[in-house]
Amino acid sequence: MNNTSQNKRQESKTISRYIAKFTLIELLVVIAIIAILASMLLPALNQAREKARATQCINNLKTCSTGLTFYADAFNDYFPPAIGPNWGGSWLSSFLVEGGIFPSKYADYRKYRCPSTWRESISGWETWEVYAKQTYGMNLWLAGYWNRFNPYKRGRIGQKATDMVPLKSPSNTVVLADGSQSDGMQYMEIGTNSTSAFLRHGGRANAAFCDGSVRSGGAFEYIQTYKFPWVYNAAGAKVQ
Repeated sequence: MNNTSQNKRQESKTISRYIAKFTLIELLVVIAIIAILASMLLPALNQAREKARATQCINNLKTCSTGLTFYADAFNDYFPPAIGPNWGGSWLSSFLVEGGIFPSKYADYRKYRCPSTWRESISGWETWEVYAKQTYGMNLWLAGYWNRFNPYKRGRIGQKATDMVPLKSPSNTVVLADGSQSDGMQYMEIGTNSTSAFLRHGGRANAAFCDGSVRSGGAFEYIQTYKFPWVYNAAGAKVQ
């Protein structure tokens, strides 16, 4: 009887060890499978997230384009300057917000910029500058010449072909673009030696046009159709 009990205990221990070993192997296999699936799905998830941001960027640009239209309707057909008086802000903060077109709350400013480039703070910038100047870049050539501080007569845009302004083509004349400096930080103007459209959304950049439309374009469209001398690619290098 004792031998029988001892044999059963021994058999039970053997089975337990076997089950423990088998369970550990199963666990390792499951972990390996999960790691493989994660590596396969993560790029797709990142692409989906970036696509959602690109869509939100277009929606934000539509809001800004509508605001500019309201401003021009209220101010004798003039778009505001790209830069506020004495560098005190941007077309957004100094004119659309202070002019009552958009709310003045800082929290609302995120609706007027690309969600892929927003920074809470920037080294060397005051808090107000982050909110006021980190927005879509206004085309500095809309007047037919390079101009930062004077308003742009909407009905005259495109009467003369210049850099970044094709002749009499409102649907291809960029008013606002997802523009940046080489570090990818969004900035309130485009058309300088260091600012242009930034192809941050899958090799494309979103823009609002003089006819009120909003769409994305790649390097070819910006350079050949919209007459940009160059643009930034996603790595921050100039493409000409």
